[in-house]
Amino acid sequence: MFEVETPDGKRQFSPVSIMSMFIMALKKLAERQCDFEIKKLFIQVSSQDYKPEQLGVIKNAAGVVGIDVEVEYMDF
Repeated sequence: MFEVETPDGKRQFSPVSIMSMFIMALKKLAERQCDFEIKKLFIQVSSQDYKPEQLGVIKNAAGVVGIDVEVEYMDF
């Protein structure tokens, strides 16, 4: 859990909550720019930077905002 100071006081957020807010913001931006609804997302990450459990957080967060996501490791 992460504790964040807000105008309403301190609040705690899970990693999934924070990632879902980030994905939602990107989704809204992309939908405004492209003028169509985003339903699927493909993300490639470095195995040096992301642990397997972090991929689960990304998948769960995308599900929270209603996006079908595929996450895989990049090969260097």
